[in-house]
Amino acid sequence: MTKERMIEILRNAYQVEVEGELFYRNVVATIQSEEARDMLIYLAEQEALHKTYISDQIKRVNDGQSIDLSRLKSLSVEDREKFFADSIKKAKDFTQNEASALHTGLLLERSTLSFYRDASEKAEVAEEKELYRLLADWEQVHVRTLDSAYNELKERIWSDNRFAPF
Repeated sequence: MTKERMIEILRNAYQVEVEGELFYRNVVATIQSEEARDMLIYLAEQEALHKTYISDQIKRVNDGQSIDLSRLKSLSVEDREKFFADSIKKAKDFTQNEASALHTGLLLERSTLSFYRDASEKAEVAEEKELYRLLADWEQVHVRTLDSAYNELKERIWSDNRFAPF
């Protein structure tokens, strides 16, 4: 893959992470539930880590260096899926707004995951494939986290509104 193509993919990846971080930071102000806010803040922080890493890789490639996968591998991918699902299960103050925010975040993360998987499939160099695979792994954690929390919240809303079978 040419340097120009690699820079293009990294810039697109950077933009995806910026959009994710901005979404989470902006929607936090509209959320009443402390548990949902905590999860969205955590996800914004994760997107910021991705953004910083990708920015550093753009600089490396521009300087004629190869991608630094060791740094990405050393970044902790903390799976908070059960923690957030449990906190949502115990929380009391949820509205449809929280469900909408979690669902929109889930759609965003699924799109980002797809972006990284596609980039990995198109990459011709093993190092590049590994980069996108590792980034996709991070996004998969976000998808699982949001999916668990959203499904928990959705079930609560359905039950509260007597949409669920009894």
